[in-house]
Amino acid sequence: MPLQSPETDTSPGVARPSSLLGDESKPDASESNPERQVSQVMVRMQQLDRQIDQLASTYPAAAPNLRKAQKALRDAAGQIVATGSGSQQETPNPRMLG
Repeated sequence: MPLQSPETDTSPGVARPSSLLGDESKPDASESNPERQVSQVMVRMQQLDRQIDQLASTYPAAAPNLRKAQKALRDAAGQIVATGSGSQQETPNPRMLG
């Protein structure tokens, strides 16, 4: 049985493909502007960075792992800025292919 995306963005713990760029059902100029897409992704990543800080403050026992996740997020942000929204996409994970 294939995995299905939830109908709403309110489902906790469920990542949706459009969650970093906004709702894909509303086409706008950002779809044709890679710089704007990268900017939107960076804003979202900054929000995630702050949320990880809050989690680390709330759950000190998990803080070391959260700091590792934060470092990985920051490394990914640097890579996104360095490469932009290049046409290459990540190779699908074999487990996800079925």
